[in-house]
Amino acid sequence: MPVYVFLDTNNWIYLANGFDIYSKKHGDLHLKIFETIEEKSNDGTYVFLVNEIVLKEFERNKNQTEAKIDDIQKKAAHHVSNLKPIKELFDGDDLTKLNEIEEKITSQATQRIEQQRVHIAKVEHFIKNSTVVIPVTDQHRIEAAKMAEEKKAPFIGEKKNSMADALLMLGFVDYMKTVGIIKVDFSKWGDSEVFEVENFPLSYFVSSNSGDFSDPKDREALHPDLIPLMAQSKSKFYYVLHKLLKDVEQELLTLEEEAAIENAEDWLNCEICDHEFSRIDFFNPISLFDPHLIKDGSRDKNQLGLFEEIKIPLVEPYIEVVTGECNMCSASYLICPNCQDLVAVGSANTKASCPGCHYKFILHEKRDKKGFLEKLEYEILMSQNCSHCGDEVDEVNTNGLCETCQEYEDNAINN
Repeated sequence: MPVYVFLDTNNWIYLANGFDIYSKKHGDLHLKIFETIEEKSNDGTYVFLVNEIVLKEFERNKNQTEAKIDDIQKKAAHHVSNLKPIKELFDGDDLTKLNEIEEKITSQATQRIEQQRVHIAKVEHFIKNSTVVIPVTDQHRIEAAKMAEEKKAPFIGEKKNSMADALLMLGFVDYMKTVGIIKVDFSKWGDSEVFEVENFPLSYFVSSNSGDFSDPKDREALHPDLIPLMAQSKSKFYYVLHKLLKDVEQELLTLEEEAAIENAEDWLNCEICDHEFSRIDFFNPISLFDPHLIKDGSRDKNQLGLFEEIKIPLVEPYIEVVTGECNMCSASYLICPNCQDLVAVGSANTKASCPGCHYKFILHEKRDKKGFLEKLEYEILMSQNCSHCGDEVDEVNTNGLCETCQEYEDNAINN
């Protein structure tokens, strides 16, 4: 499952222009950071999220992405300017060397500016083509207005209007809830209930706007007003991107994934919810009555006394069956005692057929008067063949006919 990251507009601009929020200077770390996220996005490790607000703000403030270019030009011009009074003191070979230094300063500045322009173009292309655009809805605006009315973060501090900032986080949390909450529909198994299963991936909201999102006592921590909101999607807050990338590398192998690696050979995905981390947990075998083991005379003890030379063994029609359930949606499973194939029973009171043989099963559900579950009990069903059409059916009547053939015969007699 990928790691989801939402950057506010400032962090996209910092990623483009190399601004370091700590030193307040433009460095080169952004080049390595972008190389990492581009590689990790291409291989599916990361999914970067944006919305219409971020896209519009980035476009409106795109001139700020060239701040590092201005910085390079100013530094180069400063160095060249410092060389001028020195050059007046020398001539001959010494002056030639000073001119070479000046040319090298200018040449390196030109190369770095070109590198920076290419980098800015890559970041802009990434934002517009390699991110997932998540919605901003009217409901988010209503919730943001309520936050403003209650004077909760991000509607704090000196900033006059934090509506856009609130919409960023509200939209992010809502989107992560759609990713992390799986609805499992049992209707195809005869059950009308829809169950919600939570399995949130790693997700992060990154903003260096400490006045809007950070705890007043610690800019690296989320504001207490916003903790309940982010908890809805089990998302985390980061003040800067490069710290997030460093920490995530250590988190990618979660305990769940480690368990999956250790038990890879025994890993079976649930075919009902089909979730990435679904696993069928098997229980100790249970004993079930198997009608297939009943043969004419095999249960009649008197038969044994008729002919001493013929021994008709008693057959105990019970068999051990291994059952289990999905750890995500609790769907029921069993190992077919006849062919050892995996059978998805699904929900209670619904017949299930083994995909590998003719065996059929049902899981009976017993509830009390208040509707509380009292007992779940498996049964192996005996398939029979209609004496008229020959089809295999779950049940025939005393005449050996299936329901369809009996209706046909009744109509023929009445007519």
